[in-house]
Amino acid sequence: MFFIEEFLNILIQSILPIIITTLGGFLAYILNKIKKCLDEKLQDEYIENIVNSTIKYIEQKHYNLKGNDKLNEAKKIIIERLKFKNILINEFELEILIECSVNELNRGSDNFDKFKISS
Repeated sequence: MFFIEEFLNILIQSILPIIITTLGGFLAYILNKIKKCLDEKLQDEYIENIVNSTIKYIEQKHYNLKGNDKLNEAKKIIIERLKFKNILINEFELEILIECSVNELNRGSDNFDKFKISS
């Protein structure tokens, strides 16, 4: 009986560090994935906020511009604001976000008003 207890004691002392290390690594991996998802979500919200506030700005300050001139001015401002935070966005995605923002603004959507102008 003493032999079995001693064997189990040695086994537990040998395996416990391996189990703790494995669980620690797994926990670190999971937390890293969660952080990455949250960072992406925050960045997406930040980009959307920048686009919407810029569209409001363009509508207020550059009301005399038409069509492509407004689009190009909006792109220029948005890219500059995002570059300040080291965020890159491709042209296609930027145009989609601008068009969605303009559509919401033109419809007078309540969702559009939730975005604050940020710097």
